[in-house]
Amino acid sequence: MEPKFFGRNYRRGCERDGQQFSGEKTLRPAWGSKHDVHLLLPLLSTHTPQLIRHYLGNIPLIYLVRHPLRRIESHWRHWRGRVNDCPPFHQLLESKALKQRVIEASLYHQQLMRYRRWFPAESIHCLTTEELNANPVESLNIILKFLGQPPYASKLLPTEQLPVANSAGSKGRREVAQPRWTKVLKKQTIEIIQPESEQFLETLQWPKNTWALE
Repeated sequence: MEPKFFGRNYRRGCERDGQQFSGEKTLRPAWGSKHDVHLLLPLLSTHTPQLIRHYLGNIPLIYLVRHPLRRIESHWRHWRGRVNDCPPFHQLLESKALKQRVIEASLYHQQLMRYRRWFPAESIHCLTTEELNANPVESLNIILKFLGQPPYASKLLPTEQLPVANSAGSKGRREVAQPRWTKVLKKQTIEIIQPESEQFLETLQWPKNTWALE
């Protein structure tokens, strides 16, 4: 479920958010909501971890990340397909809006540290989209164990495959072609995200070659 209470719907009040889960506690052993860090209102994003802790306490959090460059491409495609005045991809570093919304959301270590200020490390489970897609049942069982639930991922995924949803062009968005990197743009973008990526991998003790940026 993606009510976006801690994002653009925050000013509508917590009562509305709670209504989204009416009956969930009795219907399912575990439930939660999804929030994209790059969709949060700029004035609220700084305080989002604090707000989550204030309203919900020390809850388990799942941080799903993917190859930083692939995430940037996907984010731009979705934004371009939804917003008519979204700058073109080649202005990725020239446009303040693109740099803030698209580039900075791939600074994973910075995002993680924002939440670790309010939540202990053991309350945040990080995993990659690549691992989730490659091993969905195993990955979901690890998540279920993290949530204190029995490993029933095979029941959730009888085909052992994740459902494909929200592709570029879905939800009323225009279909946008995969963007192309120039050598200069890619080099400059990597120079921004690589230090953060390396810090993130080191903090989690993940292999340094988890993502090949070059």
